Amino acid sequence: MNSKAAIRHGVSAFALILGATVSTGAAQAQTTAAAETADSGDIIVTARRISERLQDVPVAITAFSAQDLRREGRINLSDIAQRTPGFAFEAISPLVVQTSIRGQLNLRTTSPVQNVPINVDGIYLQRGYMVDQTLVELQQVEIIKGPQSALYGRNAFAGVINISTRAPSLEKIEAEVQGTIGNYDRYDARGFISIPIIKDKLAVLAAVGHSQFDGTWENQHPLANSKDPGARTRGNLGGWNKETYQVRVIAKPVESLSIDAMYIRTERFFDQFASYAMGTTAAATTAVNTLNASPVTNPSPFAFPPATQNRLFVGEVPALPVLAPGENRPAGLLIDPRAYGLEGPTDVGSLKIEWNDDGPFSALYQFGYTAAAVTQRGNAMRNPLSAATLTSFTPFQTFTGTLFDSSGSDSSF
Repeated sequence: MNSKAAIRHGVSAFALILGATVSTGAAQAQTTAAAETADSGDIIVTARRISERLQDVPVAITAFSAQDLRREGRINLSDIAQRTPGFAFEAISPLVVQTSIRGQLNLRTTSPVQNVPINVDGIYLQRGYMVDQTLVELQQVEIIKGPQSALYGRNAFAGVINISTRAPSLEKIEAEVQGTIGNYDRYDARGFISIPIIKDKLAVLAAVGHSQFDGTWENQHPLANSKDPGARTRGNLGGWNKETYQVRVIAKPVESLSIDAMYIRTERFFDQFASYAMGTTAAATTAVNTLNASPVTNPSPFAFPPATQNRLFVGEVPALPVLAPGENRPAGLLIDPRAYGLEGPTDVGSLKIEWNDDGPFSALYQFGYTAAAVTQRGNAMRNPLSAATLTSFTPFQTFTGTLFDSSGSDSSF
């Protein structure tokens, strides 16, 4: 199985789910708040940084419990957005995601500050790709709508996404194993184990997950199946190869003191998304029209006769590109195999110390750590096989070829 990247359009046609759960008791509660939820039927949320019943919080919140996520099949934020009114999560590429609550979004997709903050166990994530929700053991996901800047910072005016990871049980051993086998080389395996080292005092949870998929969209590039080391997106488009490691430790040495430590590491490789471009060409002398309406004649003095290009597209956008008259490219999706959507590790860590003796005062200290060393290599969107011609008025020779930075890849392209 070659390393692949995620895509929203292609999915496995069938999957076989294998699951096993081991527990010393029937209760599924992982924290006091979760226990209250199981006993009373109330939904407990942490929108105001404390555990409260959903009906007691004067904020619009959509909450997904661990049971909801398991029933829906380990969905990600894009799937949650389809189930949440007023919330949208769009992956423009594996590296660039756009989050919107109630229509408020960041027009600059590469902005270093996201329009809607994402927090994992109270730690702010600078980018939405830093945690893979489909592999992490989660306790709850909350979509909080409306201004939250007083608690979460200036970029929380539209709302906040709170993600809570699964906590180890201080009372009993718990374990679970899941697997998925599907077509298009789809293989998933994940599991966790929670052990109370000292009952009611110290517990540890460890989890690991792996997922790989070849994608479903066929790449028509003539080198799509090349064995050259510079080729990263091989075979179909829209696949991935990713792994997640998760550890969480909870200690309560005394009743009034709790220590909570969490660490998540994710290693991923994503294909370039299956995509194509439509638009006017940059060259003033070409009349290739990938659009179909509003023709405009280019008055450039370099164009003779002047080229006429469309400026708009009217109608339903086709799933596959339609070749324009005079366009010299293979039919279908065409992605340079040296391109890829995302590669590299991300780390998220947290240490929380809380003192609360049920008196009028309490204290909470939290330390957070996030890091990402990921890269993305782009693709000439419409036709990566087209040559680029650079002409210089200096004594250098004219160069014709495809420009691509393959440094460090040992590529012979």
